[in-house]
This record gives sequence, structure tokens and C-alpha cells, in this order.
Amino acid sequence: MQITQLKMPFIYEGLTEFTINTLYNKHGDSFKIGDPLLEIETSESLIEIPFDVNGTFVSWLVQEGDVIAPGTNLCEVEVIREYSQEEYRLFTENLRQLYGLEEDSDLDEIYAVIRKTYPNGDVSI
Repeated sequence: MQITQLKMPFIYEGLTEFTINTLYNKHGDSFKIGDPLLEIETSESLIEIPFDVNGTFVSWLVQEGDVIAPGTNLCEVEVIREYSQEEYRLFTENLRQLYGLEEDSDLDEIYAVIRKTYPNGDVSI
């Protein structure tokens, strides 16, 4: 296992800041791909951001009420890189929804969109 920082993903063009509404985890919590990480508030809605990895929660780097931007370090987690078929399906489904991609987009297409969003490679997947 390795400790890594998870970053706030890009949601959609023109949305450059969010307010953290709810933080769902505490030190030692186990989580799976698709479990809720946090909830953000935009000028238009509340959006739940899911985990995109399996692991154990270590610590928050942000607080409820903070205003953040895409790419902000959110938390530290111990990552377990073992995915069942269902977790892989949930992960890709969540990414498709988050990035507004077609249902039949494969992981390579999803990563291409993410790489365009974070051209310097500063993204947690």
C-alpha cells in the first residue's frame, strides 16, 4: 500500500471553484471505488464526489466551508490497487458521468479527457 493525496477533479468547463459542503470520512475508514468522498456546492447544485480508488482514509487536507478549485489536494489515503470487475465498472461509470462522456466511452478515452484537463499530469486517478 502507498499513501497518496487525492485531488479535486475537474467537473466541467467554466466551473472553477466549489465550496466544500460535507466531508464523509475519518481516519481509519475503509472505502471502495464509488463510495462518497465529499459533497461540494456550486452556484447551481450539490455534487457528491466519489472515491476513484480503494483504500483506507488517512486525513483531510481541507475543511467544510473551504472554497477550492480543480486540482486542490483534498485528503491523504492509503491506496489498495486491487479492483473487482464491479469496482472497475463503477469507477468508469463515475468518471463518464463526472466528465459528461458517452456511456460507451472506454477507459482510454476517459483518461484522454483527464490528460487534457490536467496537461501537466497533476491528477490523481
